[in-house]
Amino acid sequence: MNHLKYILCGFALGLLPQVTVCAQETTAVYQSRLFVTSREPLVPDGDSLTVDLWIDISGLEIASTRSLTLTPVLKGTTDSIRLQPVLLNGRNRHAVYKRSLSLGEEEPGRYFRVIKMTGKDDKNFRYNRTVPYAAWMEGAYLVIEEDLCGCGGYTQAIGRDSLFAVQTPAVFEPEPFVPYYAYVQPAVERVKKRTELKDIYLNFPVNQVQIDPAYMNNRLELAKAEEMIERIKEDKNLQIREVVVRGYASPEGTVTSNYRLSEGRAEALKKYLVSRLQDISLPIRSESGGEDWEGVIELLCTSAVTGRDLLIAAIDEGDRSDQAEIALRRIDGGTPYREMLQQVYPKVRRVLCSVEYTAREFTVEESREIIRKHPEQLSLYEMFQVADSYPEGSDGFHEAIYTAVRCYPDQEVALLNAAVAALQEEKNDEAASYLDRIGSSEAAVENARGLLWVKRQEYEAASRCFEKAAAAGSEAARKNLMELQRIFINHTNN
Repeated sequence: MNHLKYILCGFALGLLPQVTVCAQETTAVYQSRLFVTSREPLVPDGDSLTVDLWIDISGLEIASTRSLTLTPVLKGTTDSIRLQPVLLNGRNRHAVYKRSLSLGEEEPGRYFRVIKMTGKDDKNFRYNRTVPYAAWMEGAYLVIEEDLCGCGGYTQAIGRDSLFAVQTPAVFEPEPFVPYYAYVQPAVERVKKRTELKDIYLNFPVNQVQIDPAYMNNRLELAKAEEMIERIKEDKNLQIREVVVRGYASPEGTVTSNYRLSEGRAEALKKYLVSRLQDISLPIRSESGGEDWEGVIELLCTSAVTGRDLLIAAIDEGDRSDQAEIALRRIDGGTPYREMLQQVYPKVRRVLCSVEYTAREFTVEESREIIRKHPEQLSLYEMFQVADSYPEGSDGFHEAIYTAVRCYPDQEVALLNAAVAALQEEKNDEAASYLDRIGSSEAAVENARGLLWVKRQEYEAASRCFEKAAAAGSEAARKNLMELQRIFINHTNN
């Protein structure tokens, strides 16, 4: 396996853009007395362009009183840039140049190179300059200007020769990686138990537990509970196991009285539902939830109550006894408590009505219809069977997979399958969000993580995930490892 790691590391590097190396070109200039050779093609490297030349002046003769300036110029259709020139001096002109340099009349560093033609200077030298690459340079040409000067610095002749064109980089396009995706079939849910909840906000006169449907908004609230129970009872696919009515009270007053109050109000709703539903076989149970401190904290977190953080801290740290209520009233002069009394407490005086039921098993054909209208009645296994009835990767397949994760957002197999579907659709960020919520590192999960790394071009990380999954028995991960190796080998052979 170590050998494979080495290969994959090379593959990761091999997928980066590669420039094709061209053969060297030589151009004769200045009446074929100078020869310029391109050591490297004029190809931009990111945000820069390098001019790398060999200049052969061994066949050139310059009179003692003359000098020849060679200036490479990158010339495009809309712009140009002059590079550092080369100065070739005859004997006397070179003496004048050195004297001007010593007197400060000549700018040091102006020339890339200054050569005395009658001296021992190398007559075959390298010229290398790098400039920032700009868009106008695409399709530009490198030309060389020849400026021949005589005694006194007077220009005697100017010439220009074209050398080489700036090339567009040839980018290596690797063979496509053929991914092997692995979905996981969920376990069969033998008994499909479900619960539907409704918060019923009933209004009671102070310290009363009898329900008056005509009192305030009670009639609408009672209808919510009746509608839920009747709807589930009438659905032939469902069987009600139990209706549970749990009463809650706000924390003002004593713990004992609030417990009795929540118990009495829950019992009152139970009796009301029994009388309305007229079904003695329907199991309905009432219970007391007492003071709903958790509900108070949840509502405070999203409220605009002054000093809400102080209230939350006091509730968290207190023992939630009768003394806790007194402590809350003392915070910041009582203002936060009074606001909480008005804005939060009324919302926790409620009765939670829940219907516990079971759903029957469905055939694939039935499930394909139910998933559109009542997906909550299907098990995760049945939803996967729906997906599997469509071609993998099709719209119908993915729709069933995504419905499953919406209905079962905490089930790892639903998250995994949704991540794989997102990877198939190139929705890599969505895939990452699903995978981040999975705590396990089972083979199928590691294979999916490896595919995400491939799509992010992190090939070493992908290799590690595939290796781990393959060692745990994932056939898809083993094939994905082979894919990485295949592409690298084909690239290096080319």
